[in-house]
Amino acid sequence: MRLIKQKRIMIINPYFKLRISTKGRSEKASVLCEIKMKGFNAATAFATGVTTLPEKWDYQNQRVGLTNAQARTDNQTLDRIFQEINEIAKSLHYQDKPITPRIIKELYCEKPQKIPNFIQTLDLMLESRKNAGIEITTQLQYESLKRNITEYLERYQKSKIELEQFKNKDWEKMKFENSRNDASNHVLLTFIKSIFKFANKHGFLMYHEINKQDNPTGNAKELIWLDTVHVERLIEHRYRYDHHENLRKAFVFQCYTGLAYEEIKTFKKSVNIKEIGGKKMIMVYRKKTKTFYPVPILKQAKEILEQISDSFSLPGNYEYNIALRFLGEIMQYENIEEITSHKGRVTAGVFLLNNGVPLEVVSKILGHKNIQTTQDYYVTVLTKYIDTSTLHLQ
Repeated sequence: MRLIKQKRIMIINPYFKLRISTKGRSEKASVLCEIKMKGFNAATAFATGVTTLPEKWDYQNQRVGLTNAQARTDNQTLDRIFQEINEIAKSLHYQDKPITPRIIKELYCEKPQKIPNFIQTLDLMLESRKNAGIEITTQLQYESLKRNITEYLERYQKSKIELEQFKNKDWEKMKFENSRNDASNHVLLTFIKSIFKFANKHGFLMYHEINKQDNPTGNAKELIWLDTVHVERLIEHRYRYDHHENLRKAFVFQCYTGLAYEEIKTFKKSVNIKEIGGKKMIMVYRKKTKTFYPVPILKQAKEILEQISDSFSLPGNYEYNIALRFLGEIMQYENIEEITSHKGRVTAGVFLLNNGVPLEVVSKILGHKNIQTTQDYYVTVLTKYIDTSTLHLQ
């Protein structure tokens, strides 16, 4: 049982809200003070030191609903807390200092907290996402974006810039100096916005003007995949050394399953092959959707499974992609630098679509969050498929 009633603080900012709450249980419960502000997702709470029975709490007036001496003392304590919180808010306002629920709480509790600066907040965000289990490729992309930002700040001696000191003009200058295309700038701005969203979520800063910036839009990145003839050349080829042969098998397997690098690196026949409805399927955990999805075992993938013991022994993602360029020579592919682990995944998606597998099924096999992602990414293939599928009607 949780007793909650709002009491607005209108003195400084109408976005402030103050709640007095009790953690419900049958015996006496603590009265908690919660401070909320518009623009912050969660309230910041602390104990007032007052306790009362839940059934004796006055919801409407936010007071202990008794008339004895102890109740009067408790209500005086709550009134004093309201007053002191108002004074702290006014003081911050008049000194033109940042005002957040977390700052007010720390000042009231006499535990001043140093709010992290821009780079420190960025590091905290990356650490949080790393602990959440992001993929290695995503982590590398984040580190690259961090380098671009820190290089800019160091160039203008802004390495210790505070969150509120980062302005829209900094973003505009960064965009101009890096001379990136619209697609890259879209990713960079999204990353910068995520820093301020993280700061807001943890009470470091309120709303920031950067969130109003429109993300650059450009032409969709060209979709590149391998034709069946290229992959078949790789299927027919055999390497002399086990290491190279293992890489060949892994990449062919990707081309007919759509597994991402992390999924194929951790793949084990003894773990990931399950019997579903009397038929063997590949079961993989998709990090983005946080669910298990079955992947059908096509005949080309089945042949590879018969050739390996239990798993693929792969190097790191970077080393794997470098090694795949040698496979490009075997496939007689013109631009071998385009051969990456991800191209094998894309090739699987195109292969399935070209062979009449419904878009929603392909989306599930690839582990996309929603069908719109698949539709947007494979628009080139879908356009061609629509045209060839309606030839008899044209």
